[in-house]
Amino acid sequence: MACELVDANGRTHTFIDKVWIFANEPFDEATDYPQPGNIRCEILSSRQDEAHPQLVRIRLADGVESSEGLTEFAVRVYQLEADR
Repeated sequence: MACELVDANGRTHTFIDKVWIFANEPFDEATDYPQPGNIRCEILSSRQDEAHPQLVRIRLADGVESSEGLTEFAVRVYQLEADR
């Protein structure tokens, strides 16, 4: 399954892994796409100033990395959810 993340700079990063890494519900041939998903992560730092409101630096968990081998990203705080 492919998943995309748009970072705080507007750059799209692609991830390819098993469905269960990204989805809380199972997908099948009747599933409409695209679907929302999640990638577990750790918050490394956060800052808030006029130039970068609510900017958070994260590191992906579970060995997930982008197709370019990246594991750390700057995202907006609204892109994060509390652990379920």
